[in-house]
Amino acid sequence: MLKINKFVPNTFLLLFIFSLFIALYSNSHVYATESFWDFSDIKNMESYKMLTDNSSNTYIIGATGKTVVINQITSDNDCNKINLSLNQKYIDCVSINSCVYFLSQISNISTPCLEITMYNFIDNSISSFQIDNISTSGKYSFAVNSNGNMYFLDNRYHSTVSCYNSNGSYIYRTTLPEAINQLFTSTNGETVFAATNDRIFSSSSNDSTFTTFLSQKLQSPIYVTQDDIFADYNGTAVSSENDFPTFTTSISSSNTNVGIAKNYFCRTANGKIYGYNKYNGKQVLLYTLDEPQDYMCSVDNKIILFSVNSCICTTIDKGDLSYPQPATAPPSSSQSSNSSANNSSSNNNSITSDVYYIDNDSFMIKNVKSGTTIAQFKSKLKYSSLSVAFTNYENTVVTSGNLGTGATASFIKNGSIIAKYTIIVTGDLTGEGNVNSRDTKALSAYLLGKSSLSPYFLEAADCNLNGNVDTVDLLKISKKSI
Repeated sequence: MLKINKFVPNTFLLLFIFSLFIALYSNSHVYATESFWDFSDIKNMESYKMLTDNSSNTYIIGATGKTVVINQITSDNDCNKINLSLNQKYIDCVSINSCVYFLSQISNISTPCLEITMYNFIDNSISSFQIDNISTSGKYSFAVNSNGNMYFLDNRYHSTVSCYNSNGSYIYRTTLPEAINQLFTSTNGETVFAATNDRIFSSSSNDSTFTTFLSQKLQSPIYVTQDDIFADYNGTAVSSENDFPTFTTSISSSNTNVGIAKNYFCRTANGKIYGYNKYNGKQVLLYTLDEPQDYMCSVDNKIILFSVNSCICTTIDKGDLSYPQPATAPPSSSQSSNSSANNSSSNNNSITSDVYYIDNDSFMIKNVKSGTTIAQFKSKLKYSSLSVAFTNYENTVVTSGNLGTGATASFIKNGSIIAKYTIIVTGDLTGEGNVNSRDTKALSAYLLGKSSLSPYFLEAADCNLNGNVDTVDLLKISKKSI
């Protein structure tokens, strides 16, 4: 993984101390393959649910009647436990912004009415909202976006979405052309989706209009994973990317059972974690567990699983999964960009190069020189029996001109994409395909902490291939000595 060293002007001593601290810290932390939590206090509860949110938290929730128990696993692998007693019987729950929202139907009044109980893990507060004139259709009938707006399905009006703000006040109602089966949000919480039998509609946080997002048949309930891959419990997976093939895995489940690990869509069954290549659906075995697991999700660098039988929650570092390995190792820090060629066969129908390093672990093609045209790039690759198509950093199809960092090369066989690589042009931090003053300014701003760089541009910034992004790389880019 790329190490990042920040630059503070005229304080080289602090820089040295900071770098030394980072090195010692990195070497002193060894992450175990698995971590475990005993959640036996929720054993034998009536229902369970696994949730993730846009704050990299995972929740294991048990509920019986009005009693709910929340186990929050944070991105730091800490566990927080909360016991709640709701005013009404638990129906369903969702999570966003380190908060969990519980849905109940108020049943002792004549007018249909919902109650939302929110627990906020940031300040440990509890809030309740009453939503008037809504009759719930049960599970998966409400969602909450990153602004705190709440969306509901009413079982009396199957095509209508009702929206309320974070205080429970009415905002709008909108009617779709089809009956809605489920509401859910994107992983960042900024988009709300409404799934019907034939397609998925979407609406942004500040818009009351729902438009067609995917014309794809998926059976509810539907989960959206990292990388915005939509999956249902029958094993079907599909993405909004045009070149992502729809495929169905051999594993179905009645629980949350989806994850993303590198370039694999994951499911668990019979004590094993299987990965399906996102570009062709090919199945590989990624991990063998001690016992079968009922629930699985992925957050950041972790796969998280939960067993109802033992009430044990397990986390596994994604780096410990058994990915198919590329035939070559990445270039060492002693190698120059001109001597880091990849001469061995890859796992993708022998896509090879004598000039570029083809990273089949992260699906990147590295060490591409600035000013390289599509024709020149293709001439330095070997990909017999395949064709290749390109898009630029802005995801526009291109057939000529220079390739920049963030461009993609999709390799096609019999009309299907079998592998898709992101191109890394050394020193190009803007996606233009060349190195100029704009790249110098971009790296300077990053090292000064004034801006950020995407992961692909960080790869391109490591000009001397030593695994660090620092002032040495800035000097090389400014002198264009790459």
